[in-house]
Amino acid sequence: YPDKLRKCKEQQDEKKEGAISTEIGGRTSTSDDALNIQMQIYESWFPPIRSVLKVLIKIFRVVEPKVFEDIALSSIQSCARSLKEGSTYIEKRNGQLHSDLFLVKHLLILREQLSPFDIQLRSVERQLDFLMRGR
Repeated sequence: YPDKLRKCKEQQDEKKEGAISTEIGGRTSTSDDALNIQMQIYESWFPPIRSVLKVLIKIFRVVEPKVFEDIALSSIQSCARSLKEGSTYIEKRNGQLHSDLFLVKHLLILREQLSPFDIQLRSVERQLDFLMRGR
């Protein structure tokens, strides 16, 4: 994943150089450039985040609010587990700092993208311990 981010950064640098040359030529297309920049930002997100957000956006108005909150909660929990696993992988390859930055960046993205849904992502988990039976 860090290699993918480096590749995106290189592509952005190349496009900036191309934009400078087109500005010198007198032609600019700001709407296309803005769309391309937004797509590059979206493509730099960790794939589970993209997938979860796509699904949540599609079902937001289709299902009942309680059902949506339940689906969103389980999806976000799965996404957070994937982020943690990705962070662990990055830590092994690139160190603790990169791992922490990856995790913070994507958790902030997730929080920002979930804010329009106005959902309460709190869960109560109860477990029963049957190991003490017969005592």
